[in-house]
Amino acid sequence: MLEGTVPPSSSVTASVLLVGPEPGGYDGPRTGTDVPVGPPAMLRAPGLAAALDLLASRPVDCVAVDLGLPDAHHPETWRALRAHSRGAVLLALVDGSEDDAHAGLHLADEVIGRELLVGPPTPRLWRRLLDRARVISELRTSEEATRRMSAILDVLPDAIYCHDPEGIITSWNHGAVQLYGYTSAEVLGRHVDLLHPPDTHEHAPIMSALRRGEPVRALETVRHGKDGVPVHVSLTACPEAGPTGELRGVTVLARDIGDRRYLQDELLRAFMHDGLTGLPNRASLVDRLSRTLARDAAEGRPVAVFFLDLDQFKRINEAQGHVAGDRVLAEIAGRLLRLLPEDGMVARLGGDEFVLVSRDTDTAAAAAIADRIFAALAAPVRLEGRAVHISASMGIAVSPPLDPDAESLLRHADAAMYEAKARGRSRSQIFDVSFAERSRDQLSLSGDLRDALARDRLEVHYQPIVALDGQRLVGVEALARWNHPTRGMVPPSEFVPLAEHSGFVCELDRWVLARACRQVRAGQVAGTLPDGVRVSVNLSARSLADPDLVALVRAVLDAEELSADSLVLEITETALLQDIATARRSLQGLRGLGVGIALDDFGTGYSSLSFLRELPVTQVKIDRSFVCNVARNQEDRLITQSIVDLAAGLGLETVAEGVETEDQRALLLRLGCANAQGHLWSRALPLAEVLAQASLGSPVAPLVPGRHAARRGHPGRRWGRAGWRRTPVAGAGPAVLPGGVPGTVPATPPDAGHQVAEAVRAGLEAGEAWLVVATDEHREALRAALGPDHVAAAVRGGYVELDAADILARLCDGGAPSRERFDGSIGELVRHLHRSSTTVRIYAELTGLLQQHDEPAAASAVEGLWEELEDVTGVSVWCGYDADHPLALRHAEVCTRHEHVAWHHGTLRGSTAS
Repeated sequence: MLEGTVPPSSSVTASVLLVGPEPGGYDGPRTGTDVPVGPPAMLRAPGLAAALDLLASRPVDCVAVDLGLPDAHHPETWRALRAHSRGAVLLALVDGSEDDAHAGLHLADEVIGRELLVGPPTPRLWRRLLDRARVISELRTSEEATRRMSAILDVLPDAIYCHDPEGIITSWNHGAVQLYGYTSAEVLGRHVDLLHPPDTHEHAPIMSALRRGEPVRALETVRHGKDGVPVHVSLTACPEAGPTGELRGVTVLARDIGDRRYLQDELLRAFMHDGLTGLPNRASLVDRLSRTLARDAAEGRPVAVFFLDLDQFKRINEAQGHVAGDRVLAEIAGRLLRLLPEDGMVARLGGDEFVLVSRDTDTAAAAAIADRIFAALAAPVRLEGRAVHISASMGIAVSPPLDPDAESLLRHADAAMYEAKARGRSRSQIFDVSFAERSRDQLSLSGDLRDALARDRLEVHYQPIVALDGQRLVGVEALARWNHPTRGMVPPSEFVPLAEHSGFVCELDRWVLARACRQVRAGQVAGTLPDGVRVSVNLSARSLADPDLVALVRAVLDAEELSADSLVLEITETALLQDIATARRSLQGLRGLGVGIALDDFGTGYSSLSFLRELPVTQVKIDRSFVCNVARNQEDRLITQSIVDLAAGLGLETVAEGVETEDQRALLLRLGCANAQGHLWSRALPLAEVLAQASLGSPVAPLVPGRHAARRGHPGRRWGRAGWRRTPVAGAGPAVLPGGVPGTVPATPPDAGHQVAEAVRAGLEAGEAWLVVATDEHREALRAALGPDHVAAAVRGGYVELDAADILARLCDGGAPSRERFDGSIGELVRHLHRSSTTVRIYAELTGLLQQHDEPAAASAVEGLWEELEDVTGVSVWCGYDADHPLALRHAEVCTRHEHVAWHHGTLRGSTAS
């Protein structure tokens, strides 16, 4: 049975149809009948029409057509036979006289001589026909399979080619053309070395394996295409063995793995690099730094690691969004890369932290590189047409002398960076062993504090608040105390900032609030607490910004069953200024509960009580810096008197803090201050001890000898009527100017302070409003020079003071000043001042302070903000500078930027630019 034919009838196994006249000498059946000669069977049809009729009803294996028939030369006849024969082999019977153009010669499967059919149709004859037909059919099937396989190979994306044992290419599919770029004509007959990159030696070992009959599977390697570009492929080579096992040829399948390799490389890059900047990440940094340290340590070459943290970067994200923050990070990364030594490395660890690695860099060379880094960061980053100034704190660790271990060196540089931040930001610090010890100590102490808070192991002590007229107990201030199990008493000045830095100061506030309300309520129930005594609890700036603060206080009061009028919450001016809008909402909600609100440390921030009228404050606490010298210093006495008078005019209670002597108490009473607290009566004690010392309703006698507290302000520098002067600081050496050169601040005639004061006084008398942004000492001296003039202006809302150091901390915190924060603090105050006067003037020392701290870039940025404020609001700004500071701007340069300039030498000397 031939492949592709329809099975014959069940009476025979094979059949042949002879189309044409009867062979000579034969007198058998004439039309369409079986010849009874046994298998194989023969059918006969006298013409092509009869053959088509017979084929329509019965399949055959072979059709032999005599080309002498009249219609046998028509191509359509042969196409009809081919269509009706159902795959049977078509034979053309010829006698050699036919024209070469005869259709049958070209459309038949094979041509045979007519002489084969002379005589009777014997079984042997028909078997010969069928054998020939079978061979033809098998050849046809083989050719079809070959065509099919070739078509499949050409549509496969893989390159498939063959070469002989000598490496000569013998076949080449379309996939190979696509992969390598060579056409079949260009590679057939050439050696496979054509595809190998230069200096490769893979062919010999591959051929050795193939000659042993071993296929090569999935060998990942590189080949070269026609254009010379490397092609990453996975090769599979199969040997073709001869009869005796010898290698006759090789079939190679080459699969393009370029995309996979690219994806692998990208995944590896993503794992080892920062997605935003493209810099190596921590994993890549540690790996490369470890190898660098191992290599250079063996050669005795020093390696320096610079750990950078951008100062107050989160404020950029908060003010301008993360897209702007990402642009800043990318810009900083680019600057650091341009600064990188040829064999160095820059990495981003995440957030706003970057690390630079420099080889052959000892401590002295590291300091020089640090200066170059700061210089590279000094230029502002432009964001939507606005200049954003960036600064960084930097820690430096050098090996040797430190151990050549990547992780420890990074930790040391990190510890040095935090030390730089602690010392004022925007500076560098080389690692010292004490930094790591202090860092570990702070980390350990922070964990201990969290544990103590969770296990209820803190304490609350109370300092009495006394009515000065009869020295009755009117309140107690709740203060947290921590008795560490191994360190003993840890002062609040240490653990409260630690809680703020570690992020759980709100939890500490809530704990103190709940404990104080519980203990005070217990005293009320027991009858040991005098009627009307209130408990004051301090709130941090973070707690004040908590949107759930009012609900929290209500829940505590309800849980402890304490009436709201028994509680006073104390807040600082600094906490208020961080977010006035949120503070106003929180305070209004608290006052709605009936809770009292005390403004703590009053006088150290700004002193506009008309501004305070907008906040529901019920009590003002006079800062101890004014109280400590109130009995001896006329200026402090005047300030205290002004605060008391202003508070009384606004209906606010006053509490003087830090009273330590009888003279202070007596004077405060004469000035009209209602209440006070301090060591004159008692330090902070457990509530039971406080109540034991103050029996119900009886006067509270002084309990502890008084002592003087240190004046607040900048250590070692005072500004009074005598002007600037250098004063000694305990344990301090000579002043150090940039570059490490010891220096001093020269003194000059003390006349400038009075001239500035006269300008302010004249403006206030003319109905102008003034904002003063200066240091503590300068504001003290200005108030003393103005006398009572500024008090009336403050009452009408026309005079506001701000501490320059606090404002700088909020504007830039050692980093780039923020336009949003500038507008939110200075701008809002200017708008407030415009309510009381159409003319607003400002005296500010921000840029002078920035120059004194060696921050010229930030100083220039603040100059720009002042200029914009002048242009937008029409205010007049006087800027104060230290003319003797090495980084001070030239007189002519400053005078072109401002209408009014004040130069410090020993004092402020007012000058107007011409």
